[in-house]
Amino acid sequence: MGANQIDQTRAGFSELRREADLESRGPKELAEWRDRAWESFYRVGIPTLKNENWHYSDLRRFVKEPLHWVKAEPSRVASPTGDGVYKLTFSDGVFERGLSTLSADFEVISWQELMAEGTFAGQSLNELLDELTQISETARIDHGGIVDLQRALLERGVLLRVLQGRKLDRPIQIEYRYTGRSENVALPVINWLVIEAGAEAHFSVEGLNSHGLTWAEWNHFSVEEGAKVEVVRKVPGAQGGINLGLVTVSQELKSEFCGRLACEGGELVRETWLVNQNGSEAKTDVQALFLGTETQHSDMRVVVSHFCESGTSSQKARSLLNGESRSTFSGKVVIARDVQMVAAKQLSQSLLLSSGSQANAKPELEIYADNVKANHGATVGQLDPEEIFYLRSRGLSLAQAELMVAQGFVNDFTASIEDVTSKRLLEQWLSPKVESIVAGRRPL
Repeated sequence: MGANQIDQTRAGFSELRREADLESRGPKELAEWRDRAWESFYRVGIPTLKNENWHYSDLRRFVKEPLHWVKAEPSRVASPTGDGVYKLTFSDGVFERGLSTLSADFEVISWQELMAEGTFAGQSLNELLDELTQISETARIDHGGIVDLQRALLERGVLLRVLQGRKLDRPIQIEYRYTGRSENVALPVINWLVIEAGAEAHFSVEGLNSHGLTWAEWNHFSVEEGAKVEVVRKVPGAQGGINLGLVTVSQELKSEFCGRLACEGGELVRETWLVNQNGSEAKTDVQALFLGTETQHSDMRVVVSHFCESGTSSQKARSLLNGESRSTFSGKVVIARDVQMVAAKQLSQSLLLSSGSQANAKPELEIYADNVKANHGATVGQLDPEEIFYLRSRGLSLAQAELMVAQGFVNDFTASIEDVTSKRLLEQWLSPKVESIVAGRRPL
């Protein structure tokens, strides 16, 4: 960026920095680390439409008016138990230990607690910050300066470790509550989730999407040797809200990462998922479902990088769109030099229910080895008239037949979820949304 642009970015976010006032809290080393993050953010800035990876997501509104800091308000509502889950509860991004349901099979500490205590699981705060900086260096390529802004505002979120060899008997649900109703406010959260060697865990995460809120959530998963993790992430729809989600994953030898994103869309929803296979024989499976109506917008960027041999990866996106909604799936596979025996595939499938809806697919393969298998494909279609005719001939109404076909398209996504509880909760969340989209469709 030029000097003028740097000065504009500095001025545009000065009020947010002043209101957050984080430099006055925590040890001196943390204040210096935050200051370096701010300087990096000023240099890199917010991604623009000139950035090919952000061609379909216009963040000009993000910088049009000054953003304000969300002051945390403790929750006055007890967190319901049950549903067969462990629960991490957050109020305005602040971890509420007293309202959470925890287990002896994992350890958890908030960033605020870590800043007071200084260490977690044998690592000092400074060591963890240095590692977070290294992770951000690669994330910045696809997520831009947003990752530096999140680091500069680091205060909310948790660090969690699923202990070695433990296999959790129920999923961990991350539950966010937003108490504010102000306009143009920012709420950044960073969660660092470690699944130690041989452990197995399932996560159910629902982001925030509220009018006037810029929600910036970064979840980093460290999946150690032989560990297995399944993540089901839901993004609710809202007009007037901005959702900027970042998921980074580091996989070691023979580890497995299974990620599922169900996204309802909003004024602007952008998800960036970056997976690094740093150990051989690792397995990665990322799937997304985009639902859209009216003018809702969903954009997802996925990059799976194979740095070790004999790994496998799969990326698959589905879109069910109505009205003038739009989805974008940009998937990339990187196979590093001389990394052999890798199998990677990408697929995008879209079902358009109106003439104004639009699905964009942008596959990329960057391969520097010759003994690999890699392929990609994309399909765009409408409700199959033959399927509709068949169902109507069996006594279903037109509306019932259309809903059944659309639901079958969605069920292919939910059927891929391994954890029974996470699957049930997602199906309950999706069902009324799919019905609404199909019921409001305009014939092509």
